[in-house]
Amino acid sequence: MATPTRSQPSEHLGEMIAALSMATDLANGHALETALRTALLSHSIAETMGLSAQERSTCYYGGLLRYLGCTAYAHEEAATFGGDDIELRRLYNRVDTDSMSARLAATFSGLAVDAPVRTRATSIARALRHGDSFKIKQEAASCEASLHLAVGLGLDQEVQRVLVHAFERFDGKGTQNIPEAALSLPTRIVHVATMSVLLHQQGGASLALARARKRSGSLFDPHVVTALEDGSSVFAALNEPSVWPLAMALAPAKAPFNTTADAVCAAFANFSDLKSVYTLGFSSSVAQTSESAARQMRLGPEIETDLRYAGLLHSLGRVSVPNGVWEKRTALNQAEVDRVRLYPHYTERVLDKSASLRGIAKLSGGCQERLDGSGYHRGRSEPSMPMSILAASVVHHALVSERPYRPAMTPKEASVIMQAEVDAGRLHYDAVAAVSEVVGQRAPKPPPYPVDLSQREVEVLQLVAKALSNKEIAQKLFISAKTVQHHVAHIYEKADVDTRVGAALFAIENNLLSR
Repeated sequence: MATPTRSQPSEHLGEMIAALSMATDLANGHALETALRTALLSHSIAETMGLSAQERSTCYYGGLLRYLGCTAYAHEEAATFGGDDIELRRLYNRVDTDSMSARLAATFSGLAVDAPVRTRATSIARALRHGDSFKIKQEAASCEASLHLAVGLGLDQEVQRVLVHAFERFDGKGTQNIPEAALSLPTRIVHVATMSVLLHQQGGASLALARARKRSGSLFDPHVVTALEDGSSVFAALNEPSVWPLAMALAPAKAPFNTTADAVCAAFANFSDLKSVYTLGFSSSVAQTSESAARQMRLGPEIETDLRYAGLLHSLGRVSVPNGVWEKRTALNQAEVDRVRLYPHYTERVLDKSASLRGIAKLSGGCQERLDGSGYHRGRSEPSMPMSILAASVVHHALVSERPYRPAMTPKEASVIMQAEVDAGRLHYDAVAAVSEVVGQRAPKPPPYPVDLSQREVEVLQLVAKALSNKEIAQKLFISAKTVQHHVAHIYEKADVDTRVGAALFAIENNLLSR
């Protein structure tokens, strides 16, 4: 398989990131290649304004990764507003949320429309009562996640600034009240391009231009709006069914990052795993186990590499399913089952876009296949040995992880179920044996915890990452809520984070969730 290598040329890494950006489209309910269109429009506005090559590059990647932190608050979004975090973001992404009339119109026309009447009424009431405070927390979490992931991708500080200021306004009335003078020009360009692409998809160039003019001087920089009007012919190119060829042709020759294929895949693994408090660190664990199992079976370095990347990226498609489905405590209905069964298809579709990742697309998309053809999404029988290893690794880590409908199983309990799957002809014996041997090895004594965290602080951090309240943490650990509050304050200070999402990313990056 033509998998990426650790010494991948920068232009190939840029292509990888462009393909993986489509996962942010899935997470927001946007049409695929929306992020690519935003990158192209940002680049076009920058050209119209005569910006330098470096600034055009910042605009391109800032637009491409505008929604990099969008999964950060999915758990809270779904829990608060009817279960469908994807539809919530899709609904409000086109709205100037500082306009009360626009927010009210969106809320009453589109919030939780498919939820039961009582749930919809509760969601609307919460939006009216707590919308402002929720928006502040949501945007803070998204920005912090974007920054962490951008650092992981090796993006330079100018692109990081665009992502951290994603929710600001030209008039200084954004979440962080950043004044005009402190907003970089690429940031202001990406603001206009982001909204214009979404409105163009909704009602064409005329709607996008009309809304940009209306918001000129408040939400948007007037000079950028003028440049959008001057270069509006670019909208014709955005009408193409796919802008991939154009996006690749215009991709900056000098990319604003210093990274590796491993870092790119790890960052997007964290992006998908942030989707739910029940999957934090899941993809990294699957990748490590799958790679080690292939080594155990002596399948060769190429297969080991394939499985490492496939394990990291197999969950990308999970972001296309609402958290109300993933975190449901009762049995899924048929529509929900059908949606879950499509997630490997979306993983495969995203990876297949990139020449660098195409070699692992079918492997990653086969993470839920079974020997007897009962798996999904293709329902293929007799999957390859690498695919069987990946499937066995996914099953093992799912069983030993907590789920909303059950506690985490012990390794012994998980092995009983995996043996039953082997006996039923669904999982491959050799693959399960290799995975079992890898996960059953006695681990060495763990190294000291990072940033001088204590054992108790790590225990608190693990629960904070799963979005438990101080009261819930206190009950689980049999300590007072006030003591928990002190621990959380110390953890945030030591880890240099400000939100639950930042704490969760710190825990993932330092392998603290399973220690």
